[in-house]
Amino acid sequence: MQALILSEYKGGENSIGPSTKLLGVKLLDRLVLSLKGNGVRDIVITSDPQKEIIRAYMDDEKYGCQIKYTYLKGGNGLSLVLKAREQLEGAERFLFTTANCGFYYRTVKTFLTSQPEAISTLGGYPRLSARSNLERAIKVKTDPEGYVLQIDRNMADYNLIEIGLFCFTHEIFDALTEAASNGSINWMDGVNILARKRRLKAVPIKEGYWHKIERKKDLESAQEDLVTSQFP
Repeated sequence: MQALILSEYKGGENSIGPSTKLLGVKLLDRLVLSLKGNGVRDIVITSDPQKEIIRAYMDDEKYGCQIKYTYLKGGNGLSLVLKAREQLEGAERFLFTTANCGFYYRTVKTFLTSQPEAISTLGGYPRLSARSNLERAIKVKTDPEGYVLQIDRNMADYNLIEIGLFCFTHEIFDALTEAASNGSINWMDGVNILARKRRLKAVPIKEGYWHKIERKKDLESAQEDLVTSQFP
């Protein structure tokens, strides 16, 4: 299994980057080790070199897996994912996540072992930490068969929270190209195109731990959750 990690670091006084430490371990280190622990040995990291130079602190031998890089100066989230297409040609499906996400080992394992065939999927969680911000969470609405109907931060009618973990077929690249032709710079618009075409299902994750860290407040919440083991 291959994995693609998007590093879309925007900078700024209160922003969080892949080298930010959570309980002494860099966010990107945590993410790579979680993927490796679930059998992922081929990882592609796509980023804008003007925003975050990742290769400087990544060490393939330390992780025991192959790490490749793609860069696009001035790239946005959508174009950075499209840039990585050539590195993933050999994979029928691949994991996708972003560098500000983190997952407990069991969360990734549950996701990987619950995959339907020949369709893209996203991981969805039924609840948030009490310290998490529901307004900032990305919501997911599914039908009774598990097909994703819509993904949006502002939905009032939803049944899952998107956790930032996807398994894509190569259909995602066609969807991203379509989104880009409509003027989008957001990779999530391509995901919604898959949903509208009934080519995306949700995999409910009912155990383990996950976090998305975009601000210092998110980092503090994640630290408290890990220390108190709120999510075993």
